[in-house]
Amino acid sequence: MALYRWNAHMSAALHESLGLVEVALRNAIDRELRVWNQRQPPAFDTTYDDAWVENPSRPLWAILNPTQRHGGRRSIYQAAFRRALQSRDRRDHGHPRFGAPITHDDVVAHITFGTGP
Repeated sequence: MALYRWNAHMSAALHESLGLVEVALRNAIDRELRVWNQRQPPAFDTTYDDAWVENPSRPLWAILNPTQRHGGRRSIYQAAFRRALQSRDRRDHGHPRFGAPITHDDVVAHITFGTGP
């Protein structure tokens, strides 16, 4: 039983640290992709800005819009935006951002590593 408790405490400590690392890594990736996307040359009638999730340049577009098994495309942006809306709608009325518009940061916070939309 003592070993089981120790394992539970170690797992909890690891997950707490892992959560902090995930946020730091996600923010670093976002910061770099904002700069990178903005520097990409225009393609067709599209110019790129720092909104790399919503308006990704190539080859990022292909990564953020993978092909589904049964045809069509799915958008990581749309899935993350939907999750951000759901989170916003669950906020308490006393929350400082209750009812606030969804921002780029909200969407980035709802992108999952490796699981897709």
